[in-house]
Amino acid sequence: MCDLCDGASLDEARFKFLWMIERFGWALQYVEGPTSVEDSWCYSIGLAEKFSHPELIVSGVGMGEAAGVLNALGDMVRWGTRLEAGDAKRLPSGEYAYLSPVHPVHFDRGVFATWVDLYEAMGKDPERAALEVILPGQDRLLLEPNSPIGEPPVDR
Repeated sequence: MCDLCDGASLDEARFKFLWMIERFGWALQYVEGPTSVEDSWCYSIGLAEKFSHPELIVSGVGMGEAAGVLNALGDMVRWGTRLEAGDAKRLPSGEYAYLSPVHPVHFDRGVFATWVDLYEAMGKDPERAALEVILPGQDRLLLEPNSPIGEPPVDR
């Protein structure tokens, strides 16, 4: 469950994210899909501000696997590796993850809603850039403006 679902206030949830970012360098937000794990996604919050690095997002896997993948890649960033679209990175599982650019419209579609909310609440606007982590057997979902995750684009 999310902190808000468990009764935390919006400010309490935001402070928890800020604490995690300060302590670990990033936090993760898992979004449970409406019908199954295939509709779910998980993304980092904090890589942009702490490391001037695009955020990372993975979809179609459970929370545990998503956290393992994103934390392994986040550790690479923490220790100085710059992840780029087109890279293939070996994960602790031995599999390779491929990185693909995320179309910027997905920040306005609600895919990164907690990221957007947190930085807007702080009056900050880090670069809205992310890399999609493609696991073996998956397709790129976020390269183009339309995707099966998130909401239709919002006018800002």
